[in-house]
Amino acid sequence: MILSVLWLPATLGAAFFQSWRTAMQQRLRGAMSVNAAGLVRFLYGAPTALGLLLLHGLLLGGAMPRPGWAFLGWALVGGTVQILGTNLLIMSFSYRNFVVGTAYSKTDAMQGAILGTLVLGEVLRPLAWLGVLVSVAGVLVLSLAGKASGPRDLLRATVQPAALCGLGAGLAFAATGMFTKLAMASLPPGTDAVRGALVALTAMNILQSLMQGGWMLWREPEHLRAVFRGWRKAAPVGALSALGSACWFTGFALAPLGLVRAVGAGRDPDDHDAGPLLPAGKLHPAGGGGGDDGGGGGAAGAGRGVSAPVPGAPARRGAGGDSGPRRARGPASPACDTGLRKPELSRTGLSPA
Repeated sequence: MILSVLWLPATLGAAFFQSWRTAMQQRLRGAMSVNAAGLVRFLYGAPTALGLLLLHGLLLGGAMPRPGWAFLGWALVGGTVQILGTNLLIMSFSYRNFVVGTAYSKTDAMQGAILGTLVLGEVLRPLAWLGVLVSVAGVLVLSLAGKASGPRDLLRATVQPAALCGLGAGLAFAATGMFTKLAMASLPPGTDAVRGALVALTAMNILQSLMQGGWMLWREPEHLRAVFRGWRKAAPVGALSALGSACWFTGFALAPLGLVRAVGAGRDPDDHDAGPLLPAGKLHPAGGGGGDDGGGGGAAGAGRGVSAPVPGAPARRGAGGDSGPRRARGPASPACDTGLRKPELSRTGLSPA
């Protein structure tokens, strides 16, 4: 049941902030481990979440809700699942450009609709279910356009590591939304939806920072130090994450989970509009599978189709004996792809992105 029309602008805002955060977080993957790149989202997001909560209380007044043990339990489970989803999404960046991983992670709309129906008892009308299907299918088609020539190629692409990480991330994010709704529902009756969302976000970010930070202190102390050393790049990721999550949680509190995820996936500019948000420069480490175009947009896209010359290598010659453009000789090796060459169709149906 939809409680307020505020869910729609909140969801659109969540999609925007998530796209920006994903693009910025992807840049950290080359300098930090998977866990470190995920931790910055929570560690540096907690102050922003707390600031939003205090600002909401200052502007609207009223007493803050007092969370109980049920709230903390659901928040703990939801935070743990979100850590898993975040790490899976970041892992997908290591296989290909983030377009593939984020595209398949958008199946969280369908997975969220199913979880909402089975676990939360949410009821979606047939037209809403159709909208969820169209939204997910549209994101996949737009994201993989020109990279899958048919159903067989699409099926092969689905079992690639990046796609599997994306599917797992989608399931984790859908479950996070479900546990978040359960946490907010356990707050005292009459709690304002936005305030409840901010309370849940603040609690989850603090718990996530303690869980993942404690694990890294035990297993990856050097990478934990890198999280603090790189605070200038990491802090914006955390702030954008908190802003996006605040919008997501508000949407979850006001509308069915599947509907919110479907609208967010349909509007999410992760795969098309993130390029202009990225500063120029290489985004992936060597062999990371990505260039500097950030998913097909922005000024970086102007460099597509241009091959970088290798210092000291003889120039290739065309048919007339003069140096000219090189002809494509098949798919480039992922290990040697610099991301500067125009993607070519690979055997799996996905071009190196």
